[in-house]
Order: sequence, then structure tokens, then C-alpha cells
Amino acid sequence: MLIKLNRPVRWWFKQTKVARVLLTASLVGWLVLLYLASRPFGVAVYSLSSQSGNYFIHKFGPTERWSTSSPDLIMTGQPGYFFLRPTRPFNQAEITVTWQDRQPDTYLEAGILMDRANWQYQSQPLNHPGLNKLDWPLVTAGHHRLWQKTPVYQTWSEFIERLPNFSQLAVYNWSPSSTKSINLTGYRSHQVWQQLPGQWRGLQQIVTYLADDEQLAWRITVTSDSLQELTADERLVEVNITNSVNQRLWSEQRRLDDNQLEWLITAGPWSAGAYRLEIKASRQLLLKLATQQTVFGWQGQVWPVASADYHWRFWTDAPAIIAQTIQPASRQIILVNQRPLNLADTYQQYSIETLATSSEISLSGGDVQLAGSGIFSLQPTIFNPQWRRAGRLSVDQLAGFDFIAADYQPPVCRQHLCTATAKLSLAGADWQSGDGYQIMLAADNSHLSTVSPLVIQEISVKLRGASLWQFLRSLPRRLVNKLQ
Repeated sequence: MLIKLNRPVRWWFKQTKVARVLLTASLVGWLVLLYLASRPFGVAVYSLSSQSGNYFIHKFGPTERWSTSSPDLIMTGQPGYFFLRPTRPFNQAEITVTWQDRQPDTYLEAGILMDRANWQYQSQPLNHPGLNKLDWPLVTAGHHRLWQKTPVYQTWSEFIERLPNFSQLAVYNWSPSSTKSINLTGYRSHQVWQQLPGQWRGLQQIVTYLADDEQLAWRITVTSDSLQELTADERLVEVNITNSVNQRLWSEQRRLDDNQLEWLITAGPWSAGAYRLEIKASRQLLLKLATQQTVFGWQGQVWPVASADYHWRFWTDAPAIIAQTIQPASRQIILVNQRPLNLADTYQQYSIETLATSSEISLSGGDVQLAGSGIFSLQPTIFNPQWRRAGRLSVDQLAGFDFIAADYQPPVCRQHLCTATAKLSLAGADWQSGDGYQIMLAADNSHLSTVSPLVIQEISVKLRGASLWQFLRSLPRRLVNKLQ
């Protein structure tokens, strides 16, 4: 054995000094690369300060929303995107953004793409100027914060046990796990089908009321106006029904056959209350809708499509409304409470604020997407069983409530630089081959432009996952699960 060990030692000393240096450098380099690829301690940190990117953070876009006159991270429109490409699986990404303070202040969120076919993102807040300026008495518990116009609660747990009335509370990035029962006095169900006008593009999040003896009944006809052949994901339509505490009660998937799908959706009955019907469909798909329900509305966004001569009217309780179109023929001036909002360009978001509890929106036919933190209804009476969302409310608008509850950590600002972190789960996130995870930076209602951009000093990503030791310990369990 000693002789065998001596052979590589003698071989090593026979090499020239230069050869030994080169071999040592190669070994060290290989070990460094192995460490960077495997991250044995389960943590990796990547950062950058320019659009040129690196292997791990790259591909900033679309180009029209980032400065073309400077390589720096300057957002001139929103939302902006980049890709995160780690070398191994992780469980969580902590996105830390440092930006230059600007006026007006910037509403900023970071998100990760979860569903490419429906363009659904999981988002977390980075900056909420309205909450930052709120100087009410504050109760905290970890990242949970409760602002009180007049102090009523001493602790967060006391607040959870005795929630205030719907009209008193606004929430941000958080909702109570329990909800108050909703019972509409005088409501009667009926079994008459009503055909909704026009067509509806892509994802539908419909909130509806059901009586004790009432089944949920919707009929959808799905077609496509895409000029290209649909992918397998784009042909898939998924329907989920959840109750007021987001418990899934019913779920099913179907695919288009010859670019068409007819589907009668019936479920229930359950106890009286509010339910959400989620129809997950690609924006390449158009839906004709019919229902037996009489009390319903679209949560968060609505995307109607009709001929140019059709006149739409919607009502919403959203405090701010964002509108955009992807079709040149649908550019128009829409009216919000008789105030004009000019959709002058495609793929450009236009916003308008309103202090009204109910706003009327008028538009002509076309293909226009409307979004906001509230419910969109075809009737003046808006059914909203959800707690009001603080969304992008200003400090003056927040003053209309008695309590604001949020899962939110304000940014740290020093010498005109602000830094904040958003923690995003990577479980179930969409992975694009060659590019990685798509990360979104959204600055809704912040009016970014080449004249008033958002200048980002640095983007840093800290990834957390299982360590090498934890992975090795889990191998027996993984093998057993595979064999079962």
C-alpha cells in the first residue's frame, strides 16, 4: 500500500514547477465550478447593476420598457421582466431591489411567472407609498402590520379574533383566514339561462352568490382567434370552484378539440354564500358565457371582446382602473364616470384614479382589458364579498378606512436610495428551458417614462434550498416513494 501511495507522490515531484502550478490551478478551478453548480450549503446569491446581465440574471425586456440610451437598469415603462437561471433547484428566491427615490413615489412589486399559458404571476410587495406615509398608531407582529385610525386593538392576535366590519377594514397582501358569512336577504335562485354579451378573453375570475338550494351553473363555448397553431398548454382549459376561504370544492380540465370546446359546468349545491369560479384559459382563447346565476362579477380584471359597434357598460368599486389593448383597432377613448381615458397606443397601460365607491366605465366593442383592485360588474349593484384591497391607494384614500392590515415590510431608505426585498416561492413556478424563471418588476400607477424613469441601482437574488447533507438524507425516502 505504501508503495502505491508513493507512486503519485513521485510522479508529482517529477513534474516541472510550471506544470504543478497549472495542475493545481486546474484542480482549484474545477472545485470552484463544482461548488458554484452544486451550492452544497443550499444558498446562492447573484447580483448585477446593468442590463448586460450575467449567466444567472439575464434577458431584460421588453426593450421598449428599459432605457436604450444607457446600459444601466433604468425602467421607462412597466412591467419589466428578466430571467433567473440558477444551476440547481431551490425552494425560494429573495429578490432585493435598490432604486433611486423618485417623485412621485413608486408602487413596486416583484413577481414570478407561475402559469405561462394564462400569464399568472405570484407577486410580493417591495414598496407601497401610501402605507409608508400612513402615520396612524401601529401594531406589528413579524411582517404583519395593523394601522388603526383610533387605537382599538393592543395586539395582532386580538385583531384576528375580533375582526372589524367590512366597511372599516382594507387589506394589503394579506387576507383573514376566517370570513364572515354572507347571506343576501330576499335573494331567490332561478333556473333561467342568460347569455352574456360578446366574448371574454383568457382568464376569468368570477365571484358569484349561491343560495342554499342553488347549483352553480355556467355554460362556456371556447374558440380561438390566434393566427398560429395553439400549443398543448394553450389548448388546455381548467375550471376551479372555491369557497370564501379559498378552499377548492370542484376542479376539472378539458382541451379544445378542432379549436373548439363546449362545456356545461354544474356543481353544488353548498351552503349559501359567495363562491369563486375560476376559468383558467390562455389569452389566445375567447369564451362565450351563459349562466343561471344572477349575482356575479369579475374579480381583479375583465377582458371583454365584441364588434366595434357594441357599447359596453361596466361598474366597479376599484379605486384605480388600469386599461390597455393589444389590438390597434381597439384604441379608443373610454369614459370612467364621464372622465376620458385615452388608450392611444397598444400594449401600453393607462390608469385613472377615482374616489367613488362605484364607478361607471363606458367603452365601444373592441378588445380592451380592464383591471383594478375590486369587482367589475355588468350591473350597477356590485357584489363584492371580499375585504377591500389597499392596492395602490394613496394615503388620502386610505384615510377612508378605520383599519389597514398588511403583510408588508417597508423599504429602508438612506441618501435617496431605497432597498426592499420580496420573498417568492419557486414551488410550481414556470421554468423555461435555456432561460429559467421569469421575474416581473411591476410599478403600476407610477407613470414611468423616459422623462421620469425608475433608476435601479442593483438587483440581488438570494436563493435558498436543501443543502447537500439534507439532499443525501432524503435519498432513501425518495427511492422508497419511487418504488411504491
